[in-house]
Amino acid sequence: WRGLSAAEDRFNAGEARAGRLLSTIRKVVSEHPRLRLQYAEAVDPGTLDSVSEAREGTVIAVAAFCGSTRLIDNLELGQQRPDPRVESTGLAESRG
Repeated sequence: WRGLSAAEDRFNAGEARAGRLLSTIRKVVSEHPRLRLQYAEAVDPGTLDSVSEAREGTVIAVAAFCGSTRLIDNLELGQQRPDPRVESTGLAESRG
């Protein structure tokens, strides 16, 4: 999740080149010796074709192995999500 979040932060800061976003993910994953990246892709949400330029709605998909366990995750760029570090107790709304 850290790699996806870092790529999303770069996108939100104005980076649209998919290669740069995916490099961010690769760097984060490489910092964890127990993880082995299988793939990181930026794709069109309707066709799942790879894209070279990300835009709102582009899906970033990642798969990695931790030992023999395969971990998969994805996110859609430009979508508001609740902060996973804040429990759903209404605290996020009161933080302003």
